[in-house]
Amino acid sequence: MNLKWTINCLTLLILQQTLFSQTNDSICFKAYRTTIAPTIDGQKDAIWNICPIINGFKQKNPYYNSPPLFDTDVQILYDNTAIYVFAFCHDEHPDSILKQLGNRDNQNLNADYFIIAFDTYNKQQDAFIFGVSASGVQLEMRGDDKSYNVVWDSKIAISDSGWSVEIKIPYSAIRFPKVLKQDWRFQCIRSIRRIREESRLVLEPREANNPLLYWSKLDGIEQIEAPLRLSFTPYLSAGLQTESEKGTKTQLSKLFSGGLDLKYGINESYTLDLTLLPDFSQVQSDNKYKNLTAYETVYSEQRPFFKESVELFNKGDIFYSRRIGRLPRNFYSISTDSNEIISKNPQQTQLINAFKISGRNSKGLAIGVLNAITANTYAQIKDTLTGLEKSILTEPFANYNVFVIDQAFRQGNNIFLTNTSFLREKNNYSSNVTAIGLSLIEHSKTYQLSLNSALSHFYYLQNKPSELPNNGYKASISLDKINGNFKYGLSSSYMDKNFNANDVGLTLFNNYLNNSVYIDYHQFQPTKTFLNYGLNLNYIQNYHLSTMNISTSGLELNIGTTTHRYLSIWSGGYADLYNGFDYYEPRKEGYFLRTGYNKNIRLGISTDYRKSLAIDVSTVVNHNSTFNAMHYYLQVSPLARVSNHLSFRYTIESSYSKNSVGFASFDEDSGKPLMGKRNVTSITNALTADYLFKNDLSISIKFRYYWSQGEYFNIYTLTDEGTLSGSLVSNSPSQYNFNYNSLNADIVFSWQFAPGSNLMIIWKNEIFKDSPYLYASYFENLKYLGEYPQTNTIMVKMLYYLDYEYLFKKKT
Repeated sequence: MNLKWTINCLTLLILQQTLFSQTNDSICFKAYRTTIAPTIDGQKDAIWNICPIINGFKQKNPYYNSPPLFDTDVQILYDNTAIYVFAFCHDEHPDSILKQLGNRDNQNLNADYFIIAFDTYNKQQDAFIFGVSASGVQLEMRGDDKSYNVVWDSKIAISDSGWSVEIKIPYSAIRFPKVLKQDWRFQCIRSIRRIREESRLVLEPREANNPLLYWSKLDGIEQIEAPLRLSFTPYLSAGLQTESEKGTKTQLSKLFSGGLDLKYGINESYTLDLTLLPDFSQVQSDNKYKNLTAYETVYSEQRPFFKESVELFNKGDIFYSRRIGRLPRNFYSISTDSNEIISKNPQQTQLINAFKISGRNSKGLAIGVLNAITANTYAQIKDTLTGLEKSILTEPFANYNVFVIDQAFRQGNNIFLTNTSFLREKNNYSSNVTAIGLSLIEHSKTYQLSLNSALSHFYYLQNKPSELPNNGYKASISLDKINGNFKYGLSSSYMDKNFNANDVGLTLFNNYLNNSVYIDYHQFQPTKTFLNYGLNLNYIQNYHLSTMNISTSGLELNIGTTTHRYLSIWSGGYADLYNGFDYYEPRKEGYFLRTGYNKNIRLGISTDYRKSLAIDVSTVVNHNSTFNAMHYYLQVSPLARVSNHLSFRYTIESSYSKNSVGFASFDEDSGKPLMGKRNVTSITNALTADYLFKNDLSISIKFRYYWSQGEYFNIYTLTDEGTLSGSLVSNSPSQYNFNYNSLNADIVFSWQFAPGSNLMIIWKNEIFKDSPYLYASYFENLKYLGEYPQTNTIMVKMLYYLDYEYLFKKKT
């Protein structure tokens, strides 16, 4: 094995010797066993009298360590099946409690809320978080995983002296060690939205990097057992889809699918998630845009299976879930004869099934296994003379695998190993990427050291070594001060020219050495004028690794503050200190573009979100003195809450680039890159609206129209010095013009008719066109929008949640 890789691994293992600090053992509360389960109705039953009240909350925001405006009382019971929580949130003005309705897991509601969180393994790495708003909206998370989804029960009640929430968390919704006496930590949080106050039972340092280090102990829970965790969610969906374009016959397709999601608790720590013949028709459409860069377009994950419980799989930064079910690699490479047309060309590979196993045991060992299989994907070519069709393979069968082990220690320290593999039949290459890393926090919880390294390897199942790249490597190191008002850090990372994780992960570019230093100062204690303020200074110097030419060298300053009226204001600026070398924009090895000197300034404001009308505004101005290029950007985004039931946000973004320089094509004779000067205008209009009939019955609307138009006026050959040639190329610049239109509309009616069960009616409309024809204005372009290719889809989908334990007990 390569010596560099061996040294990196040994270094990580040697540095795994860590120091552990004392956790917050001085604060301890107790949960009490009950033989009679309380009725979950938001009212305080007599059974709660056996349990002492937990209180003593302190403000975290806005006045740190001050008494809250109103007290909060918490009680915790448990039995053989669940944890029960009752919280009474005192309020002298209950008619003023904000209680906007919302969809489940909505964390941006204008409403009071109460949260309780349990660190059931006491490793300060992970927590189960359950929250309920004053309007009854539930949210749950596991650590930072906002897509975590389990079934539990809660009810709220509003009285003359405040509001109360009663919660039942079945043991099937959490994980805990198989021991006689549990060793848990927990935290309680309350928010009074109308005064923007957030208080906590145990006050963590405001600037703490890992709040779990400061949570209190929860004693008293013993002799409990995890139930059999087995649930099924079968689904059925049916619909119609039409594809149309002016001058062509509308094509109608019938859609029908069915499948199953399964969850099984292998033991008290690890869970199996399985999806068979998945259907993701209900997910939000991607926000497409015209990509003029040398790098791949990156979209966020919208599919539920690949969003939930995937935080563990992201360790090492070598997994990108959108690879699974990707756009076929040969989608744009299909050639046809003059008498042939492409009758079918799927934009996604078909996912057959996928499963993942994940969890963390009582010793802090987390294990993650993910496997997904995609089928052969074919395009259909039709002969217009004979009517015969033939199939062209655009993406072969593939097997995707991710394996992770992560050992957590106290104090937030951990060491991990991640491996991804991409397996195909012997006539196609396969690949394997391995990453290892660790994070160390010293005993005072002030400094953190992080180390990461990875190796990529390509191979054929049959011998074709000459066609494959060499092994690739990357590594990074960072040292940071993570606590206190004053923070700073430095980092360095490198990736050689052969490293490539793109089969299962995401490698936008390689062959670099990047260095950075930063300083942060944040003042959280309110002053006479400001609630808080802060500034950040960054210096970066990046190199092209093979040549050690500087690609970027610059200085960035950011400042921000929030006033007592909750008006947030931020500003920043950046300046290049060196005329960098860009080896990616020319799109051909051996060439580079001298980027010139860029300077920009940024400014933004955000008004008080407690109001029925709020607005966000941000703007950027960038100047490149070398090319005399300007870039202007403006975003205006008002948010309106018409009532507790109806809210909407409208966002308009506008950008204009004048004299921008970028890749156009290659010279047909010399093969040299051709660079163009262009003016580019882009405008985005987006509307999101939600109407809640009640918390489990809603309709949501998402509309987005993106338009981008670019006009090239000069084309140059790129010289060997990375500058634009003095003489213009004879090619007509107009042939590189573009007019890009992307419109998406998603309307979803959703009814949660039973816990974990949903009925959805979905309508989607997509209009897309990328052409070289320019229009005089934005509104002139709109006249032709209806003539572009469009797809309309309407579907009905039902999911029904079945819990084995519940069904078995009910039957018994």
